[in-house]
Amino acid sequence: MEFYERARIISCIAQKHPEIGKTAIMKCVYFLQELKKVPLDYDFEIYTYGPYSSEVMEEIDFARQTGLIEVKWVDYPNGMHGYQVSALKNVTTSYDKQIEEVVNTFGSKTAKELELLSTILFVQKSYNKNKWGKNRDSLCATVQEIKPRFSIHEIEDGFDYMNQYLSCAQGHA
Repeated sequence: MEFYERARIISCIAQKHPEIGKTAIMKCVYFLQELKKVPLDYDFEIYTYGPYSSEVMEEIDFARQTGLIEVKWVDYPNGMHGYQVSALKNVTTSYDKQIEEVVNTFGSKTAKELELLSTILFVQKSYNKNKWGKNRDSLCATVQEIKPRFSIHEIEDGFDYMNQYLSCAQGHA
């Protein structure tokens, strides 16, 4: 997919989810590519906050430089801080429906929840790619090795959420 079209998709995510953070945009892009099969062609690797692509960060910056989005540093009342992304232009793409579905499904999740859910999906995809089977316990154990700050209960709940989402999505396909 063309560079500018991917920047428009990033802007459209910010438009549909006002004041979204950079990490949440990264996860929405990951979900668009992996769950909705939007041909973004990003290479994701596992990183501190789950699946990460330096290309997505470059395109967030490109979208900012071209006036599609605004990125500002914010301090939150709870003492946390981060980047807040807002759309500056009303854009549409041929993937608006998929963007809407991802934002509706994952937009209310915290950065921590998105980190866990995207990591679960990343591990599931790795298991599938390598034909390692789909045993729930081994998948959850692998996620906990990658993300030890999450309890096995949190991981199992996340795993169940993703499987429920996938089952519903396949039912509507």
